[in-house]
Amino acid sequence: MNLPFQTNPTQLAGLLAFAASTSACVWAARDKRSRGWAALAGVHATLWLDILLNTRHRVHDVVNAALEALGLYESRVWLQAALLLALATAALLAWRTRRRASTAVGATLVLIALLLVEAISWHESDRVLYTHLGPLLLIAYAWLACAAVVVFAALRR
Repeated sequence: MNLPFQTNPTQLAGLLAFAASTSACVWAARDKRSRGWAALAGVHATLWLDILLNTRHRVHDVVNAALEALGLYESRVWLQAALLLALATAALLAWRTRRRASTAVGATLVLIALLLVEAISWHESDRVLYTHLGPLLLIAYAWLACAAVVVFAALRR
């Protein structure tokens, strides 16, 4: 079968994880008062689409090409470090303000942070996230775990 995109076990795991979490959020949002679940469904559908189209990697490639064209590619480590520090700070602030929010929001924040870490693509973080554990990369297990948290939270709603 010829698909318009390439797949691998890690990508398939991500697609499955985000299809399940999106579906669970849609199910939880069937009550019209549950706007938060509808918003989470949109976020998880966007994550599914990102996995399908490899958007985070494409953005990374475009940014790298622009940095090369500007002659800044070799000094990108400082930019990556600054972006990771900003991401860590934002994640910490979001986590602190999340106290009243659901567990599903926390798991979704972790997923968004993982996506951004991948897009920034610092070699040290790539080495950890792309470690093979059996048939999947470590990042796939993180996607599956966070998506499972969202699914269980939605089903408990």
